[in-house]
Amino acid sequence: MLHKKVSMDTIARHLGLSRNAVWLALAGKSGVSLETRQRVMDTAAALGYRRPTRTVTTKTTGHIGLVLSEAIFHETSFFGPIIMHLQRQVAALGANLTIQPVSDKDNASARLPALITEGRVDGIIILSAMPREIIEAIGVRIPTVVVDHDDALVDVDQVGTANRLGAYRGVHYLTSLGHRNIGFIGRGLDIPSYRARFIGYREALYDMQLPFSEAWAWKDAEQSDPALVQRLKSVDDWPSAWFCANDALAFHLVRALQALGISVPQGCSVIGFDNQMFAEMSNPPLTTLGIDRELFATVAVQQLFERIGDPMRAVRSVVLNPKLLVRQSTAEVTVVVPSI
Repeated sequence: MLHKKVSMDTIARHLGLSRNAVWLALAGKSGVSLETRQRVMDTAAALGYRRPTRTVTTKTTGHIGLVLSEAIFHETSFFGPIIMHLQRQVAALGANLTIQPVSDKDNASARLPALITEGRVDGIIILSAMPREIIEAIGVRIPTVVVDHDDALVDVDQVGTANRLGAYRGVHYLTSLGHRNIGFIGRGLDIPSYRARFIGYREALYDMQLPFSEAWAWKDAEQSDPALVQRLKSVDDWPSAWFCANDALAFHLVRALQALGISVPQGCSVIGFDNQMFAEMSNPPLTTLGIDRELFATVAVQQLFERIGDPMRAVRSVVLNPKLLVRQSTAEVTVVVPSI
């Protein structure tokens, strides 16, 4: 009778551990507790695990999978360039990129794409937000790197943006122009990047001894001119500058301020984040925190191919710092912004 081969993945699934933790335990290396090490050793013996003669794998299909939610797939202004650069980087290394959108239904049921379950790719890049259960299920089966999604509880390689640091730099720049009353506009703290940007905004205010007002902290703003006009009208007193969690919000905020007769930047300064197309479409062009999306792709592909070549190496998280890009939507404080 033939028995299915027992692998480290088998042990990891059986114990609910990461593949890396199982390897550390079996290899006698530090990084896991004595209790975990013993559990792994006992389970390996019980399941009949045999150590392979080599642990380094090489590419076998010549294909890399890119997994992303259907919602992210349609956000072309930010993620489109990342996908393009990922394709180029993978091709430069002699492989092909297969793009696999995942539906909300698949996310809800934690159903894995067939290209993973059928072994059609050598590694997976997960782009942006994805349920933790899916990331873990993919990561334990195949070399994986997560891009632009910060989750401290998943044990896979990650490449992300220093969102907190970027927000801090943005607020610091506004203070260098003389602004002391600075507001925040975001789209929801359930989004990790926006939450980190809000934290950076708050830390900057605290460190620079600037006032914080809940009336100026809009954590659930809608990206539209009319909605922001109404929101502005609901506030009795305005800050002299606004830090926005993305460029789309900043773009619509500039238009809303102008609709109310406030010039930008003479009457109010606005700064965005991401350096999307909205930054250059805006009139005036937006000062923003730019993300190097080509570098994003380069680092992600390097991480993945290193993982494919050495599946047992330590898990890494690489954080890329955004760059302050000064344009015409910010200026030194010249007037006190009137209330509407």
